[in-house]
Amino acid sequence: GGKAPVIVWDDADVDAAVAAVRMAGFYNAGQDCTAACRVFAHRSVYPKVVEGLAHAAQTLRRGPLDDPGTELGPVVSLRQRDRVAGFVERAAALPHGRVVAGGGRPQGPGYWLEPTVVADVGLGDEIVDREVFGPVVSVTPFGDGDDIVGWANATKYGLAASVW
Repeated sequence: GGKAPVIVWDDADVDAAVAAVRMAGFYNAGQDCTAACRVFAHRSVYPKVVEGLAHAAQTLRRGPLDDPGTELGPVVSLRQRDRVAGFVERAAALPHGRVVAGGGRPQGPGYWLEPTVVADVGLGDEIVDREVFGPVVSVTPFGDGDDIVGWANATKYGLAASVW
């Protein structure tokens, strides 16, 4: 499994970081063991990261996988779609969790989930700690005194990471 952290520092090129997460977080509908699905953003750039990721998720082109213009396909099964949707619903029910993009289940053939961004969640929240394996990216703020490397490593799914 995977739960790849992305650390976005205060001096990062936020647009480049957002573009990378748009590609690496939602690739294969997030069903990838190295999906960049756990973003930690410095408080000074956090609002811009959240806004950028929300916009990025909303602009992904959904469609059939044999269409070269498709950027997001369905998840593998009804069971997996419902499992991933459950993660999002539970995160949204937290007193601090916010779904800033997506979260829905589009109608039509296939097991579709909207590309979703969940903000204001942190360590201890299952959406951050557990493998979701769907088109969902969580965003957590951090400050100068926080052990962000420790936070990034606080997972049993250590396959990939990126620092911006």
